[in-house]
Amino acid sequence: MKKIAVLESSYKINYFEKGDIFPKLKKIYSDEYDLVRITENNIDDFFSSNNNNILKYDAIIINIIEESIIEKLVKSKEEIEKFINLGKGVFISASLSSMYEKNFLPDKYQYQVVDTKNQDEFVFNSKSSYDANKYILNHPNKLDDSLKEKIGLKSRLIPASPAYFFRIIGIQSIFLMSSIPVNNEKVLVTSISLEDLVETEKILDNILSYITCGIPRIAFVKKDGEEDSGFNYLNDETEALNLKSKTYSNKNEMLKSKLKEYHDVYIFSKEYLEEEILDIFIKWKNIKNVKFFYYKKISKDLFLTEITNQKMIENQRMDVYSLVLYTYKIGYWNNSFYETISIVEALVELELEFDQFINSIFDEVDKYYKNGSYENKIIETCGLLKLESLILKKYENERIKGKREETKKWLISQFEKASFYQKKNIIKTFISYDDINIIIEMFYDNNKEKFTNYIEKNSIKENIEDLFELVIIDDLKLYLKLIKLSDGKRDDLVDLSKKYLKVLLDKQDEYGIWNDDLNKTAQIIDSLYEMDIELLGKKLKNQINEDISKSITVLKKSYYIDRYGKDLSLSVNAIKALRHYYIRLNENAIDIVYTEADSLLKFKTIDFLTKSLEEIIEVNAKDKKKLRNLEIIESKYYKNKVRLNTIGSLTSILFLLLISYYIFLALENIEVFKKIMSQSLMWVPIAIGMLVTPTVAFISKKLVGKQLKKEEEPENK
Repeated sequence: MKKIAVLESSYKINYFEKGDIFPKLKKIYSDEYDLVRITENNIDDFFSSNNNNILKYDAIIINIIEESIIEKLVKSKEEIEKFINLGKGVFISASLSSMYEKNFLPDKYQYQVVDTKNQDEFVFNSKSSYDANKYILNHPNKLDDSLKEKIGLKSRLIPASPAYFFRIIGIQSIFLMSSIPVNNEKVLVTSISLEDLVETEKILDNILSYITCGIPRIAFVKKDGEEDSGFNYLNDETEALNLKSKTYSNKNEMLKSKLKEYHDVYIFSKEYLEEEILDIFIKWKNIKNVKFFYYKKISKDLFLTEITNQKMIENQRMDVYSLVLYTYKIGYWNNSFYETISIVEALVELELEFDQFINSIFDEVDKYYKNGSYENKIIETCGLLKLESLILKKYENERIKGKREETKKWLISQFEKASFYQKKNIIKTFISYDDINIIIEMFYDNNKEKFTNYIEKNSIKENIEDLFELVIIDDLKLYLKLIKLSDGKRDDLVDLSKKYLKVLLDKQDEYGIWNDDLNKTAQIIDSLYEMDIELLGKKLKNQINEDISKSITVLKKSYYIDRYGKDLSLSVNAIKALRHYYIRLNENAIDIVYTEADSLLKFKTIDFLTKSLEEIIEVNAKDKKKLRNLEIIESKYYKNKVRLNTIGSLTSILFLLLISYYIFLALENIEVFKKIMSQSLMWVPIAIGMLVTPTVAFISKKLVGKQLKKEEEPENK
């Protein structure tokens, strides 16, 4: 039974006995939760490290109806933060107005409560991108707007930074919000009184379920009639780690369950045949990211096997997303307009959610916004148009849509009197977002050749050597787009592009770095990957691939050494470049294991090689050089082979995993390490899979739900 502490003021208990909410809570939830009342008189004792209450309790409900309890909680701010970081739940009913400086939550979760008279905004936010929002609205009860009849809205919430919360109830105003579960944090805040929530009951049911358990990311799948599936100790371990799992009696029950869209790790009983597991995996592999664990019979022995479609680049992508979330305060990232544009561009390209930032970013933009421009400056306004276009590429947003039209009009109004440099920037921005025909029609008599001639004629006057590398790459992107616009018939532009490309590559040093700047290098590599270099000839493309390869090696090494020292801009740009690299890798290429020691200690996901070296050798048999290398690797593997017994404790697993990490360092051969991991540490993948960072999971799963629903319809029939 989950244990919940209910923190409230003794003032209300003593003076308003009829309104005492705790007895009602006990009566309703006595079969589900062990509820314990805490008041301001014993809060200090409750949060004392001597009592280990942080470990004993699963969640805290804080009922703020009097200021004395706030003052006490502020003193326990550090302990509350520890509680949250352990994945425990905190639910705050805060109908009393409060200021940020009195907040007892970690700084990023600070909020203010202000009065409101708008009763019409009690609407459940079903459009949120986060699957945690969908889960709260649908489990165990499906919530609908009819519940507002029992709710009296007297106040609303204003988060200090909207980046860390998503709205559950409200339209423009917020009445119930939840923390974004980057690392399994579960903080819910409402301006609705606890009394009203007890009356509606359904909303409170869902809130308590979420704060005590979270979302069931792990599924255990038994076989019909099976008594001992071997899952018992794993269930205990997941419970101890405050992770929620769901156990199914058979695979058909799992396939029909509405909860399956929330599972990331599936662990199947040893009674299942490999064919049954693979059949499900093949159907799902293009729909959602999953890890399947099952037993495979080899000779007379059973070996635990992992199959997954999760890639290492996903882990890196989520690392960057966590960094993006945690470094955002309010307004622009790092107070930089251009860095914000770069980050939004990466979020769009990496298919990550950022709708919670948009209003705050454009509240900052409005400080510089003048009649469609950014401070009446052409270059900065081009940046603004890019930012607006990126957001609208991913989200429908009327505020941004209106601003974008105004920005386009302002830039067009400045075009004729602008310098060539300014015109070229306007053209680059318009051509990137399919608006270039407006410029061609208005200023070049709707004649593409005349337009292209103008750019080419003025560009050849520029001294390429004097241009910055990022300007060269931007110009090169423009020229390649103009070649496409001319159906590839402009040899003069091809020659000009080759000159720009040669100068750019000549500026790259022997290690693959431009100007001793990794951030700049990442941006250039990202752009080179995005450009259609084949327009300049296949031979040149092959040469560029060699130059790109040098830079990729440096970027990968930098990532493994210190994850860019938490440099946000570099992290974002490097992951964009690396993502292109991994996407382009041959399907049979050897992936790189995610081996940082800090990641192992923090239980982050690790990608394991699932193909044996024998299979890889067979695939690469035509490449003699690769074959010789792989044969050497295989030889080293057999000399250094390690066998470990199956283990039943996650603590032992993680300890052995660290030992294996040092084995890897000693062997200095990543393929050998993979071989050892895949064949010897059979339980390690389950340990890591169960402890997968929830960031991957809180990305929108609407498509997943839709696809899985389609799959189950024939079964229901």
